Amino acid sequence: MIMNKPFKLFLVQHSHVDVGFTHRQELIGRFRTDFLRQIIKILDSPKQAERSDDARFRWTCEAFWPIEQFLVKASDYEKERLVQGFKDGDLLLSPTYLHLTSLLDEEASRYSWQPALRYAREHGIDTKIAMSADVNGFTWGMGEEMYQQGIRYLSTSINTHHGGHPLGGPLKPFYWVTPSGGKILSWVGLPYHKANLLGLVPSLNPDSDAGVPGTNTEGNDRYVDIKDISLAEKKVFAMVNGLKSSGYPYDFMPIHVGGLYTDNNPPIEELCDIIEMWNAKHGDEIHLHHSTLEHLFEHIEKTVEDIPEYSGDWTDWWNDGTISTPGELGLFRNAQQTREYISMLDPERQAISEDRHDDINQSLLMYSEHTWGHTNADSPWSLVVRQSLLRKGKFAVEADEKACTALDDLKEVFGEGSFCTHRPFAYRAISPFDTVKTGKVLLPFDTWEIDLAKTGVVVKDAAGREYPTQIVRKLRECFFAVELTLEPNQSIDLEVTFGTEDPESIMIEQLDSFFAKKYVSWAEDVKHGRKDTIHPVEGSVWENDYLKIEWDEARGIHSLVDKDTGKEWLAENKAGLGTPLYQHFPDGNRSAPAGFNMSARQIPDQVVHQGRLKQVSIVADGPLHHSLFFEYEVEGASHYTVEWTIPKRKGPIDLSVNLTKLSEPDPEGMYIAFPFDDAGREWVLDCTGAPIVPGVDQLPGACADYYMVQAGAALVGEEDGLLFCTHEAPMVHIGGLNLWKFNEAAGSPLTGPLYSWLTNNKWDVNFNGFCGGFFQFRYRLDWGSDYCDRSAAMKTVRDNRHAFLGIRTNGKEEA
Repeated sequence: MIMNKPFKLFLVQHSHVDVGFTHRQELIGRFRTDFLRQIIKILDSPKQAERSDDARFRWTCEAFWPIEQFLVKASDYEKERLVQGFKDGDLLLSPTYLHLTSLLDEEASRYSWQPALRYAREHGIDTKIAMSADVNGFTWGMGEEMYQQGIRYLSTSINTHHGGHPLGGPLKPFYWVTPSGGKILSWVGLPYHKANLLGLVPSLNPDSDAGVPGTNTEGNDRYVDIKDISLAEKKVFAMVNGLKSSGYPYDFMPIHVGGLYTDNNPPIEELCDIIEMWNAKHGDEIHLHHSTLEHLFEHIEKTVEDIPEYSGDWTDWWNDGTISTPGELGLFRNAQQTREYISMLDPERQAISEDRHDDINQSLLMYSEHTWGHTNADSPWSLVVRQSLLRKGKFAVEADEKACTALDDLKEVFGEGSFCTHRPFAYRAISPFDTVKTGKVLLPFDTWEIDLAKTGVVVKDAAGREYPTQIVRKLRECFFAVELTLEPNQSIDLEVTFGTEDPESIMIEQLDSFFAKKYVSWAEDVKHGRKDTIHPVEGSVWENDYLKIEWDEARGIHSLVDKDTGKEWLAENKAGLGTPLYQHFPDGNRSAPAGFNMSARQIPDQVVHQGRLKQVSIVADGPLHHSLFFEYEVEGASHYTVEWTIPKRKGPIDLSVNLTKLSEPDPEGMYIAFPFDDAGREWVLDCTGAPIVPGVDQLPGACADYYMVQAGAALVGEEDGLLFCTHEAPMVHIGGLNLWKFNEAAGSPLTGPLYSWLTNNKWDVNFNGFCGGFFQFRYRLDWGSDYCDRSAAMKTVRDNRHAFLGIRTNGKEEA
């Protein structure tokens, strides 16, 4: 096929960065250092100066983490030569630190750009172009952060394995419009390594179809040692002809190159010779140019007219893999929320420095990276699988330890006393909020001090005002729960004394094992010699002054009525509120639905098991709150309970779910139903950096099966709204269990119940294949007329992750 103008292939050489996929994490760091040393030798080669501009060796550093590894061991010359390579244009620095999931919140996401940007500012290196590979997208707020950091161009190499492209497919430019109206020229790209599959890379590569839409470049699916352009002549012409025949509108295409057909691949200098060889023979028809991404975007801006603009969330299909390790994820989320709590309590960084925040964020950043391991589903017994998973989990453990230690230090600054004998029952309550709040503060005391409470508890402030109190005991943790109203950032001192009241009035909650919640009355202990009693609820209704709950065995909780307004908050004919749902794909082939290399998807059959309610018990009924305990049975789990903590006065309701998940080799997942009535209301999700209406505030064709949230979601109407706050579980489905449906955003808001997605082992590679274990998932629900404004609702959802801080002081000794 002879064309008037040569078709231009931009060959972009890079090495896809997977920290925990092909090898142990620390070994990958060693490889990365060596790769950059190889690149420096290539740049210093006499051949480099002799090559034509088309064939000159060029390299795109797709992430900064490898450069960090290199800088630790590099000589002064190597460091200087690397900088010179960037300035000469032979190298391009993408300020992306790593390829991330959407786990990071706004602060950690903002931090993720800083290591590369500091390095670039120090050395005068341009960072206006960012590169992404593998992951399928970014939150809208992450796009805003890119724009604020000076990024104006974004190249993506989307891996369609269990995912896909927005905008109807790959190979197209568009302006991604951020929430503030900024524009990032973006390229929706094919997966990397296409040049390897086209026979252009002179190393051992598979002779397989390149998977370019509208083309056929099939081979024998065997590895071939490429030494010349003979295989490329068959495949490249077939690809370009296929593109033209299928209506491809452009006269260029970027093709990504790896030295070998593997992630974390080394560079290859011999590609320069192949380019010279090809252009000498076929350059007037199809012209090859060894490029960085800068050459690509320069060409797009010069030659492509009427580039469309789209705004919204570029929702990442790959986010679902994060819940394959729910235990570690819970620690990650606790670390991130604790760091946020510290920021609320110490916004000026007077007690906990910016460096310590960065240290926490660095561990969060490493856990958020998109790889968990290679053969987790196929070979969970192997040493290398355990090594990768445990090293991955170590980042979450480190983040949690750092965040908890920082909070301990902050408590000391705020006046927390020493752990010693004869500690006074003196306390300080501190509000982290910037608005007036009413809520509970938990004042800690020790298990061996609980007998003092048998004769009554009095909590007073310095002015002598008394506060109602309820004692809460969980394992070794004991608290005086006190209800307070505090001004923004206010702190007050409290003192606890013990009286001579009838012990009948003192109610104590006690969690004495993983599996049973008991109700303790000191009066019953004294009168009947019994330590614990449990109070099953007779019938199928429970109510207090403002709330009425109804349930049955088949559905669980099917009615939630606000008695003040008469509003029924649950939709009809749905699984009950808090009911577990177990999705199972018996003998399902994990690879069949994946669509690797743009192949057709085959979705296995599924069975959804709805949990059945076994028993409801009252486990606390004190001055401040009621606690109801719902026990279910469900496939896929040996234990599933939900504790409801309902305040006596109208306010947020807390749900705490304990799950003992069984390991299952088939693809499967566990969910919790939140079947709220959304008639006349609209879901708004708290995604990193920017809230979105699912289905509306998304790029056309972006993932609409499921979403990752930070604090939770709100159901917003004209007259009222409902808030859903989640602590450990960030993944949600709207309208149904949508796994492997491949629904795409189409401009209309998603409707129907919300389902909290707890565990997922669907992936055939990368993520964990078994989700058994002991897990807790906590939620907070609230509703009312204050939440009909979207901004106010989102702020309260975020606030609802936190509470007043209660610390035990040294009392008068402190002064």
